[in-house]
Amino acid sequence: MTKRYSTDWTGVPMTATTATPRKPMPVRNARVVHLTKAFIRGSVVSGTFKVAEGAEVKTYAGKRRIEVECLWFGCKPPTTWMNITILCNPRFEENYSGDVVWDIKT
Repeated sequence: MTKRYSTDWTGVPMTATTATPRKPMPVRNARVVHLTKAFIRGSVVSGTFKVAEGAEVKTYAGKRRIEVECLWFGCKPPTTWMNITILCNPRFEENYSGDVVWDIKT
């Protein structure tokens, strides 16, 4: 599957409490994190996320976060991938093949 996305956030909501993973993307041999509860831009979500290259769990404002390759309403942030706040015990997996969360929207 070809990754298609925009970095133009014109008209894209900054937060949305009802946004959920909507569009999966198949990956092969990817590093992923399985999250049963995470927070992103006002929404609580769960799923399998592809970890951005070189990303590790970091603490920001007292919360654990990780950068994942995921869109918000079809858009990628201009400078990084999405930083998701971890609200559970993350389970990492190397060389994962299957579907990951690709787009979060209402």
